[in-house]
Amino acid sequence: MPLTPSTTLVYPENPVWTGPDPDTLRLVDGNDLVLQFVLNSCHVVPGPIDVERFCKAVGVTVGRFPHTAGRLKRDGDSWSVDLMNSPVPVTVVDDDTLTAPFPEKDRYHIIQQSILPFVCEVPMREAFLGEDVPLLSLKLTRLLKTGETVIGNSWNHTLGDGTTVHNFMHTLSQAYLGLELPPLPSYVKRKWPDPRKEMGLGDEAFKEVTPHVVQDFTLDELLARYEKEAKEVIMMDLCFTNGELDAIVKKAKDGAEEGVKLSKQDALSSYVVSLHNRILERPIVTYRTRDVDPDALYRHPQSAGNCTITAFADVTGKTQLDDVSEMAVAIRKETNKCRTNDWTALYLMLNGYQFEQAIKSGRFHMSPHPGYCIINSLLGLDENGLRSFGYKGRSQYYTETSWERMFRVHPANPVRRADGAWDANQGSVVVSFRLRPDLKQKMLDMKKEDMAALGL
Repeated sequence: MPLTPSTTLVYPENPVWTGPDPDTLRLVDGNDLVLQFVLNSCHVVPGPIDVERFCKAVGVTVGRFPHTAGRLKRDGDSWSVDLMNSPVPVTVVDDDTLTAPFPEKDRYHIIQQSILPFVCEVPMREAFLGEDVPLLSLKLTRLLKTGETVIGNSWNHTLGDGTTVHNFMHTLSQAYLGLELPPLPSYVKRKWPDPRKEMGLGDEAFKEVTPHVVQDFTLDELLARYEKEAKEVIMMDLCFTNGELDAIVKKAKDGAEEGVKLSKQDALSSYVVSLHNRILERPIVTYRTRDVDPDALYRHPQSAGNCTITAFADVTGKTQLDDVSEMAVAIRKETNKCRTNDWTALYLMLNGYQFEQAIKSGRFHMSPHPGYCIINSLLGLDENGLRSFGYKGRSQYYTETSWERMFRVHPANPVRRADGAWDANQGSVVVSFRLRPDLKQKMLDMKKEDMAALGL
């Protein structure tokens, strides 16, 4: 059982603020108003973490991300994170019963059913109401039977997306190890015009560019929908070895038009959609990918915020393995389109407006809608290498939350074998989602048949 925990309140060390306003981070863009979610994640390392050095590194890192020591505030219809240099709680607990945070057979699963025992979850509703509660908390769980340490992180989504969490934890790992720190984060925000009053845009523009945020719900309605879904579907992971991924990419590229450059993610997304469309009663007809604008118009490499944009591709009728190439090309064309400045500006203006209008009324958006799927990929982030805390090649990353038809993509964790050696799983990928339990084995059998057809 967990022994008596201790909590240290860590204040920012020499806070460096690069935002435009001296005392606040104004959430002028509705895209940052992701108020209904908390991001929980953890790293498991096969050894000790020095608590004093860790707390020192937390102070340094929070000083470089001072909004994490702030408080969410609402003034009428305006939201901000007030920079109050409040302390970030770091809890340390010893546990003498757990032999591992998750069963050994599940160690490659990035998305877990729950990691709540290993985080001190920050309050969501209280923050939304503007109460004096932290937006970030950290927790060290020392597993006495195995000698492992679990580094838990609970993060209010208004502080930033998964990439921002990655940048924060990378900085924390570097500070802990005494290594060179990444560049300071950027807090550049752009205030977009009112698309209806100032730009004269109507409902059709929203339906065409941002159909995923046209419908909204109260928070209770949203949570009820997710709870209902959770009872009807189970968690599912598809693990692709480096060889399997290469074969899927080759299949997609062999059928692509000349001059079209397809990524691994394009090919993998297309294949996962094709698997689902072969077994779902209501097939996926619209593919959404959450992408990042690389231009200084909105996105900075060290941006602290929710800087994702969403591209849509029509995949109606695409069900077979041979359709992977056509789907991958369609996805790539839409992704390229959404990386142009004009499209990005239009999307962010409309999406931010919808978020802002909903939040003002205490309403939120649900996704994905029936007939849609979402690819939420962190395939390009070295989650274990850049956040190793001195255990490179042996650090395992975990998080939670999965939905039906939302495909979360991560590099596979390294796994320790029975003889104590580590398999790096370099190049392997895990795709996590939820699926009706009666369809699980059918999908696994179909994947096996497809890999055989690809010569594996």
